[in-house]
Amino acid sequence: MFSRQRGNTAFAPWRQEFRYAAVLAGLAVVAAWQGLSSGRLATVAAGLVLSVAFTIGARYAWASGRRRWYGKHVEEWAVAELIAQLGRWRKIRCDAGVLVPGHGDADLLVTGKKGARCLVEVKSYNRWYQGFWSMGARERRSIAQALDLAQALGCDEAVVWLPRGRPTGIQRIGLGRGKGGVKVMFGNPAGFAYKIKRLSNRKLRPKDG
Repeated sequence: MFSRQRGNTAFAPWRQEFRYAAVLAGLAVVAAWQGLSSGRLATVAAGLVLSVAFTIGARYAWASGRRRWYGKHVEEWAVAELIAQLGRWRKIRCDAGVLVPGHGDADLLVTGKKGARCLVEVKSYNRWYQGFWSMGARERRSIAQALDLAQALGCDEAVVWLPRGRPTGIQRIGLGRGKGGVKVMFGNPAGFAYKIKRLSNRKLRPKDG
């Protein structure tokens, strides 16, 4: 059986970021104009300082919005492609955008024919910064997010998937990829579909439920 569940497609936090950027850019122009048109040195200096501060804020808000927009774009593309790939096999259920009250929403929940449930959290990162002993703050947040959602949904597997990611040398041999039971995988939807199919179709151990 194959099914698809739609998530909240109206969720677009980057729009607010773009609004902030527009407002701050406008304030930067006003501050510069007010300062330069005053004819007083102190006011000119203050206006330019404010203009620079507003410009920096506008650039930060715009960049943040772009990152959010890009991440959502990659997520929607990757989930749609993966669902299409998994549709080739029978008895695999896919639920996209599963809302988990108090925890956010899961990008994709894959349930295999033997009942194993796999959480797939999509990230648009090009690199996964994790070595033998250290892990980046962004990566730690991603692992914690996936683990939290997986536990809330009672999943048997949790995977952070980087469809556009490029693994490092040690990550290509399986090291520096995940923590606390959360796996980190790379690859396009076609290749990743086989990996998640194997995970979701594994036989559950008695202690798993």
